[in-house]
Amino acid sequence: MVRSSIHILLFAPTVLGEAIATRLRRTNTQFVVVIEHDEAAVLERLQESHTIDCLLGTDETLLACGGEDVRPVVEAAAQIPTVLLTRTNGSDAVETALEAGVADSLHWDGAPDDDDAVDAASSIHFDVLSSRIQGALTQHRNAATPTQYRTILSPHAPGSIYRDSVPDTPQADGGQNVRQDTLIDNLPGVVYRCRNDSAWPMEVVEGTCEEITGYTGAQLESGEVVVGEDLIHPADRESAWDDVQTALESGEPYEVSYRIETKTGATKWIWERGQGIYAEDGSLEALEGFFTDVTERRGRQLRLRRNQRRFEAVFEDPEMLVGLLELDGTLLQANQAALKYVNVTHEEVVDTPFWETPWWSDDMQARVKEWVERAAGGEYVEYVVDNPIGNGETRRVSGTIRPVTDDSGAPTSMVVSARDVTDQRDHNRDLQETRDKLEILNQVVRHDLRNDMQVVRGRARLLEDHVDSEGAYHLNEIHGSASDAIELTETARSLTEAMLGRGNNQQLVSIKQVVTSAVETVRSRYDSAAITVYGLATAPHVLANDMLESVIRNLLENAVVHNDSDLPDVEVSINHDSETVMISVADNGPGIPDARKDDVFGRGEKGLESPGTGLGLHLVQTLVDQFDGEIEIQDNHPTGSIFRIELPVVSTTPSVETET
Repeated sequence: MVRSSIHILLFAPTVLGEAIATRLRRTNTQFVVVIEHDEAAVLERLQESHTIDCLLGTDETLLACGGEDVRPVVEAAAQIPTVLLTRTNGSDAVETALEAGVADSLHWDGAPDDDDAVDAASSIHFDVLSSRIQGALTQHRNAATPTQYRTILSPHAPGSIYRDSVPDTPQADGGQNVRQDTLIDNLPGVVYRCRNDSAWPMEVVEGTCEEITGYTGAQLESGEVVVGEDLIHPADRESAWDDVQTALESGEPYEVSYRIETKTGATKWIWERGQGIYAEDGSLEALEGFFTDVTERRGRQLRLRRNQRRFEAVFEDPEMLVGLLELDGTLLQANQAALKYVNVTHEEVVDTPFWETPWWSDDMQARVKEWVERAAGGEYVEYVVDNPIGNGETRRVSGTIRPVTDDSGAPTSMVVSARDVTDQRDHNRDLQETRDKLEILNQVVRHDLRNDMQVVRGRARLLEDHVDSEGAYHLNEIHGSASDAIELTETARSLTEAMLGRGNNQQLVSIKQVVTSAVETVRSRYDSAAITVYGLATAPHVLANDMLESVIRNLLENAVVHNDSDLPDVEVSINHDSETVMISVADNGPGIPDARKDDVFGRGEKGLESPGTGLGLHLVQTLVDQFDGEIEIQDNHPTGSIFRIELPVVSTTPSVETET
């Protein structure tokens, strides 16, 4: 198609006008821009409006009285379209201009007193301005020429229909058709005329047909490529036909979206708008319209909807109270869980300062306001508060107020989220009460009961020289029971310490010292047992506490007490590498059946006819777990069991000493 020039009269201040004209010419090479800075000169040029296609002006040159009126040049330009470049934020001035005859406007952000015209002009979106100028030209010509026309969709005003004049007179036809062709060439799509048939046979195809479909307009016009059979996706043919026919029956323009299969086999989404063209007798002659490729836009919309659903899934978490705040703390939105928490509707709390909403008592408002101000400044604010809710009751809430930032890191809004942790608070209180009671019980057992048993054992020793042989038997039983009771207090102390979590207060512990102390204690109690230790010389350190000795002592006592041989023989071996240490306690007792190896660590488990409470091995398992270790049982040969404890090594401290 032949391209023609579009003559623009630019009415703007001197320096700014030059900057705008330069950018306009670069944006569209069809534009021929003439600049005038004086109103009288503009009015003189407008007297010869046939040489001008469009008047372009700014707030300073087209508006008067602070935007409440327009200057005389707007009325003088009634024969050509006028486009306003406005800095005005309000809509009143623009509406006034449009009512006075201005065809279109474009807002830009340049400051009125900007000394640097180039910088000021750079804030104008010149691609959009170019489209606005061409759209205004098209609308003006359609309104001015009520002759033969073609209906085309304007890409600059989605949903609008314009008519492109095709005058009958030979003299008019030349100039108008050149400009019509220019506009069609600039459309990002295809203008068409076709018959109303499910195959959509094309009569006229103009625009970027090959770019969109892969086929030339001529191929569609000749019928070589049939739109309804070769182009529209098979799954969308019926629905597209039905939508168009429904619109035609109601006398309305049609608007459809469907997929096409291009020449290369690619699938694209098409948006189309058109209307029926009717003869004087009312019969439908043809369809005329416009279609364009919206694949990329549709993809953005799908991603946007997908992200929106993800956001809603997070925002509407039924276990989380969530709200969105302005930087000044005004509540913009709250999820259903938050509204239900205080039994309010969205309308009752929206547009209210967050600290004044029903989620907070009067006593809390100052603190909440301070949190909001910190978050608005970019800080991530965390809080846990007991909030009074009336009747002397409080609810504990744990939450955050975090800023939402733009690409530069500047806060633009805030998200507040919280959970009601009242149940957890109450549980912790109950747990603390239980711990306090357990501590008291532990003190009673360790102090009072232990002291009493020590008195019983001491008095029993005093009676040894005052009883006969029969009485000596019973005295020995009293002495043994008292010793067992004292041992029980030691086990109870260790178990209580583990239950209270004090085993978590760990430090560097020497395996050598722990094993040596435990062996000496058990030897003193069971002088008939033989206990041998291997590997003390290079024994490492582990992360534990003084209860590690209870673990070793319990395993040693278990090996002696449950031993049915005439001479209990216990071997303790220590082996380690750079990462772990293995402490093994092997005995020559009856052994443990495979079926019970996993059960012996349970609370209250003990062997038949064995003394004690059965808490020893349960305590061992509990403490080893606290030390991040593992314990297992293996068979010893020819008889007995081996208890193996594996613990992480912290450091190795070799010592040049002989083994015990």
